[in-house]
Amino acid sequence: MRTYCHFFEILFGISLWSVCLILPSASSPLLIFCLLF
Repeated sequence: MRTYCHFFEILFGISLWSVCLILPSASSPLLIFCLLF
């Protein structure tokens, strides 16, 4: 169960980064939010 949660955490991080990369970099507040993670 613990390994499954860790895998889900990594998967969520990858999806979050892909969303940040897809969105235009003109939105600086969102870019700063992505850099925090």
